[in-house]
Amino acid sequence: MKTAIIYASSHGTAEECARRVKESLGEGAELINLKRERIPDLSSWDRVILGGSVHAGQLQGKLRRLMKSRSAELTTKPLGLFLCSLENSREQFDKIFPEELRSHAAALGLFGGRLDPEKLNPFFRFVMKKVKGNLDPEDTLDGGAIRAFSDSMGT
Repeated sequence: MKTAIIYASSHGTAEECARRVKESLGEGAELINLKRERIPDLSSWDRVILGGSVHAGQLQGKLRRLMKSRSAELTTKPLGLFLCSLENSREQFDKIFPEELRSHAAALGLFGGRLDPEKLNPFFRFVMKKVKGNLDPEDTLDGGAIRAFSDSMGT
């Protein structure tokens, strides 16, 4: 089954998760990084997975635009949605992904997140320090959640 794994990754966490999902799904899965590639024509894919990470409470703009402009088409295919976030809450997930897509999706994934202060620009380092009180590295990625998501999409 041809699967488009479409993601946006600012610092590499969502990209790593997308790669893990691709490895689990095997042949027929292709990664599409919206930071480097245009929004693809979805008609040639049997199923679609969308994923990204949270920055300042938002999903990346290209991913938001894709969901808004192609919502009707996305609900005609098996769909998976995943989110990388240190908050890792269902409430945040529900705010970020539209109800129409969430209710249609075969799999919803909360994968945790990663904070690497070295990858942040000075402004975001300042903001994160104010919000968190420190800039200690953090890694809450959940390999079990990634595998469970992939298993749900593999059916």
